Order: sequence, then structure tokens, then C-alpha cells
Amino acid sequence: MNPTLGSAAEADASAPRNAPLGETAAASELTPAKRLCWQLAAWGTLALAGPGVLVPDGVWMLAVLALALWSLSVARPGRGAFWVEWLASSLGWAWICGWAWHVWPGSLVFIGPANGLYACLAAALARRLAREFPLALAAPLAWIGVETLKAGLEPPFGFPWMRLGTHFHAADWILGAARVFGFVGLGFVLAALGGWLADVWRHRGARFARSTACAAVPLLAGVLCAALVEPPATVAGPRLLLVQPGIAQARKMESKGGRELFVDGLSRTREGLERARAAAEPEPDLVCWGETMLGLPILDRGLAAEIERGARTDPWAGFEVDAEWVAGWLDVEDNFVGQGLFGKSRPPGLLPDGASFLAGAETFVARDGRVRRQNSIVLWDAHGERAGVASKLHLVPSAETLVGLERFAFARHAIGALAGYVPDLLADERTGVLEFAARDGRRYRFGASVCFDNAFDDPYTEPARSGPLDFHLIVSNEAWYKQSHEVDQMLAFSRVVAAQTGRAVVRATNSGASALFGADGRELARLVVDGEDREVGGTLAVTVPVPVEGAAAPATAFVRTERLWKLAALVLPLVAWLWTVFRARRTSREPAPLT
Repeated sequence: MNPTLGSAAEADASAPRNAPLGETAAASELTPAKRLCWQLAAWGTLALAGPGVLVPDGVWMLAVLALALWSLSVARPGRGAFWVEWLASSLGWAWICGWAWHVWPGSLVFIGPANGLYACLAAALARRLAREFPLALAAPLAWIGVETLKAGLEPPFGFPWMRLGTHFHAADWILGAARVFGFVGLGFVLAALGGWLADVWRHRGARFARSTACAAVPLLAGVLCAALVEPPATVAGPRLLLVQPGIAQARKMESKGGRELFVDGLSRTREGLERARAAAEPEPDLVCWGETMLGLPILDRGLAAEIERGARTDPWAGFEVDAEWVAGWLDVEDNFVGQGLFGKSRPPGLLPDGASFLAGAETFVARDGRVRRQNSIVLWDAHGERAGVASKLHLVPSAETLVGLERFAFARHAIGALAGYVPDLLADERTGVLEFAARDGRRYRFGASVCFDNAFDDPYTEPARSGPLDFHLIVSNEAWYKQSHEVDQMLAFSRVVAAQTGRAVVRATNSGASALFGADGRELARLVVDGEDREVGGTLAVTVPVPVEGAAAPATAFVRTERLWKLAALVLPLVAWLWTVFRARRTSREPAPLT
């Protein structure tokens, strides 16, 4: 008869005192039915712990409990362990990413099992490490090692969504530790606490003391880092007006020619400006619209010349380009933006004197003889002239890219039948850093990122490491996800981004939630209309805190050492695994004791 999970503690008491920590658990198999129950309990608890499910900020203590349940089950071998763990983790990830149902329910068939494979890898590694190490060490090494690997690969092969450390986004007592060790360290602390709870269930005496030490050290380090490592001192920076039109995604997709979206944006902007003036608030230095909310394509100024030199669209693009087409859209841009917003030749414009304008837009550029589209952010200076373009780094598979499969007819036909278009956008190579002048003449530099980039580290750490930076700005279109917890997850990512880079994060969205987070990760402002922060329209005026030392203020310790932390997260589990192999071979060569 197979023992229950609870019997591991009794069996442990009779184990030899010099036996490896996990020897008893390794000898006690778990039946598939019991493993499934424990795994479903673990993944269900982890899903409930996430932001926006039970409460907006999530419940980090439930995440600790989830890791304890997970650790207890994966530490023990048994028949069909891989398949049981794959099933449970696939269902868990489908729940965690359940917001994707609003876009296309079929996407969960891929999201769940793909992430489940990584979870199985972490489970197998934890099971091996538990033979020699406390679960308070084995669980974080396995989970964070695999999570770091998954987050470091470009989708569809990787997926950085809801890393374990995200659950600490609202825990101010430890969030500040992200300034030192980022998502990696926060996740390690949480997994260590979960592993420790599992060890409490399984072990007593000296083994419990070892486990406590393994959990207490990272926890104490995190608390001390949060308390002692201060975020950069800040002062009041530029005044931004975030325009959130609240347009439903179906209406946005049905709009023709961009005029409807542009008129809505104008109307919301006018309301926000009038409200601010009525309240005697300062005029904005920068007006921000969300992702692709400009409603018209923005063409590279040199595109016509590239077309004359032979640049062409791909056969599957669905449109043709020529110099006349380019000139026509440039005229539309001048009419909509130059005249409608800035009043360049027919003043007055809508925007106050000295204000700049930023909006998400689809841009067209020539690359390697091909005319390509990008999901971008375009900045116009106070004179109505383009001041810079930044484009999305990480594209959404099947929605923005087919990862090269668009070259094959079967793939184009399959996606065309589902989406009605062939997704073949061009990703940028690095985060664009844009610069504008405030109405008082001070200049500010910010990293500009788009939507899905919010889940990654490099769109924020790389510009913070590479040069002067005052703040981050994210434009996003979360109308796809309606009232779902996707919005709460994105807000949680933004909080940790602010904390680990020591720079404020501004979020300008189409449908919510538009918000501002300070350089310490604390929420400073959010657009709320009649008690709702999503699927609503309105404007939010914010003053962005910037470093006292200006854009050249030093980066956080994590930004400077990011590569080392991630390398450690990948290498240490491998070293621990090799140690278990060495110990197992050494033990097998030892002579049996005389009886």
C-alpha cells in the first residue's frame, strides 16, 4: 500500500540519521490519483493567489501555500508523474492566463500545455534535488531556474508572464528588494517560504533547522535590502495628460480610415484640458494616447525613396505601396496631427502652447528591401514635428508574428481563416528612448514600450543601463481583455518594473488601467471613473517624479547586475543537480554495512 503524504513525517523519524535529507521521500512513491489531487490543489491555489482573481492586488500568502503544496507532491516519485504534473500545470496555466479567452479561446490550448512542459521540467528537477537538499532550497532552485530559462527565451518558445516574484508586487515590506535582485530574487524568496512550509510538514529536528536556515537567509536578505537600499530621490518632473478613450476592441477594429478613433481622441483630450483649466491645474507638457490609438499609419519620411529603389511589400501583406500612396498618408498625418492638434498653419490648435504629443500608431518602414509594419509609439514636439519613434520589442505570436511561418502558404491560410490577416509585424531591436522639452524648457528622456513588452525585463533594464533615463512610459491596448485579471497582472508587472529600475512608470491605455507608479513601485495615481478603472473613458493628469540628479542618476543595483542574477538562477540548479548525481554514484560505490 502506498503511504500518504502525511506518512512521510512518521517514516522520516525512523530513517538513519546520516541519510540524505530526501531519502525517505524518494523511497515513498505517490500514486497518480493522490499526485493529481495535490497538484490540482497547488495550481488552483496559485491561480487564486494572482492579482485580480480574489482581490485586485492578489494574495501572496496563498502563493506561498501553493508552492508548499507543489513541493510536497513533486518531491516524491511515482508512476505517471510527468503526465499527471503536465495535466495539472496545463490547467493551472490556462486559468492564470484565462483572459486570453476574450481574444481567442483556442489560444489556451497552446498556452496551458506549453507552460505545463516547463512546469514539468521544474518538478523533475525539484524531485531530484530533494534527495539531497531541503525543499526550502530545492523548490526555489528548480522553480526559479526553469522560470528564468522560460523568461529568457523569445515567444513562442518562452513566456515571462506571471513570474513568481510578481505576487510580491503589493508587499511594500519586500518589494524594494527588487532594486537589488529583481523578479529573480523576489521569486526565490517566495518559493523558499513555500518549500520551508513543506519541510515543516515532512521533517523534524536537525533537518527542520537546515530547512529553516535555507528559507530564513533569502527572506532576511530581502527584508533588509528593501529597508536599507533606498530608491533614487525624486523631484516633480513633467506634467502628463493620459487620454483613455475607453473604446471597445470590436469598435476599434471596425473603424475605417482612422478618423473615428482620431475624433474620439480629440474629444477626450479637449475634455481633459478643459477640466484641468477649470481646476486651475498646470497645463500638460505631454499629451499621451494609447496603443495604436492614433488611427492612421505613420510612414517613415524616407519610405518613398526606398520604394523608388525597389522596396516592396510581401505578397501576403494585402496592400501595395508606391510614392503616391506615401505622399497621401503623409498629407493625412499633417492634416490630422499638424492641423488638428497643433494648428500649424491655422492656429489655434487643440494642444496648449509648448505641449508635445505622443500616440501609439502603426508605422511603416523599409528593411532589407521589404516594406514592413511596426507597432510603435510616435512623439511630436511642441512645434508639431516628429521628434522620434520607438517600436515594440516583443511581438505576440499568432497576433503580431508567425515567427517566419508566414512564408508558408498553409500557415498563411490557417491564420487568415482565424484572424482575417497575416501577422508579420517587425520587432524593434531595442527599446526606443525618446526625449521632449517641457513647457518650462527642461528636457526629459523616457523609455517607450508597448503592451506585451510590459511582461519582460529588457525593455526597461536595458535603457536604464545604457544611458540617461528619467522614466518609463508604456502604451497599451487592454480593451481586448475587458474586466479580466489581465489588467491587474499588467499593473503588477509595472509596479515591479518601477521598483527594480528605480524609475517611475507611466501607463497610457485605451480602455484601462492608466496609472502612474513611483520610482519605489508605489502607485501614485490611477484613472477611476464611477468606481471602475477599466472599460471606461476619461483623462488622468499626473506629475511624473524624476531623479533629483536628472536622467543621468545611477541605475539600481539590479539593473547593473541583472545578467549575474539571471546567470546564477540558471547555473546554481545545474550545479545542485550535478552534486546529487555525484552523491548518488558515491553512495552506490560504498560497501554495504555489516549486520
